[in-house]
Amino acid sequence: MSLQMSITCTTGQVCPSGYVCPQPNPVEAQECLKCTTDSCSECSPATLGTCIACNNTFVLKDGNCIAKADIVHICDKMNVCDDGKYCDVKESGNTCEACNNKCQTCSSKTKCTSCSNGNEMNTDQTCTTVCNDLSYHQMCKDGGNVFLCGSEGQQTACVCGGELVNCKLCTPTKFPPKGDCTALACTCDVSKPNLCTGCVDNENFTFSDQKCSANAPTSCIACLIGYILEDGNCKKCDSGYAKLGDYCFQSDAQKEEEIPNKLSGGAIAGIVVGVALIVLAVGGGLAYYFINKQKK
Repeated sequence: MSLQMSITCTTGQVCPSGYVCPQPNPVEAQECLKCTTDSCSECSPATLGTCIACNNTFVLKDGNCIAKADIVHICDKMNVCDDGKYCDVKESGNTCEACNNKCQTCSSKTKCTSCSNGNEMNTDQTCTTVCNDLSYHQMCKDGGNVFLCGSEGQQTACVCGGELVNCKLCTPTKFPPKGDCTALACTCDVSKPNLCTGCVDNENFTFSDQKCSANAPTSCIACLIGYILEDGNCKKCDSGYAKLGDYCFQSDAQKEEEIPNKLSGGAIAGIVVGVALIVLAVGGGLAYYFINKQKK
């Protein structure tokens, strides 16, 4: 009759695959518990049938180990998810998951490709609440706050009117010089400076309700990050940015290029050794030269 030796765990000594220690890093040796599911390489000590890690031919899903051959992918490049959902790529099987509620369509839980009603796109691929009653040369920031275009931290398009899109700044309105009227753009009777009767510049201003309002700007003069200014508009993507839906976002390749190139430890060591060899070679050559010179 053979005696089976118990498998124990203690500080610095873990259990083998298929077993789990009752406590993490116990001071005194404890007997390893065997997982009740053969496909588990590691399981929960509280419930030995709940897997934490799986053997090579299995993948973990909701505490269970599923054979790789049995995995079903609900979505992929050919089978896209419905609007409002994105394809969550997982080893245990791709699934369609809900977008953030501000996204109409998205590429991940945090990245929108279009916004739901009442929201607008930011340059960081998030959607925030739109501002009501914006005027020209204004933009929305922080989900509902109105700022002048060009303000620090601008991530939404400036209101420039017409077919202009993705502007950071648009052509500024040129007001006529100060005259007799209270409002710069107005004409008035000298005796009634507060009463606007018409516009000094009828080409760039429109008269209505006894006031002159600036017409829509005719072009952008600067674009949001990721866009190129061309013919006074910002429709084309800049280098390193890719079109995703109606917007341009930084491509993954560009993000990798922006990571600073650092010399590895091996490269630095190689440079140091190379410099040292050059110094030794020069020093040795000079010594040889002076020794031979003295002999002569």
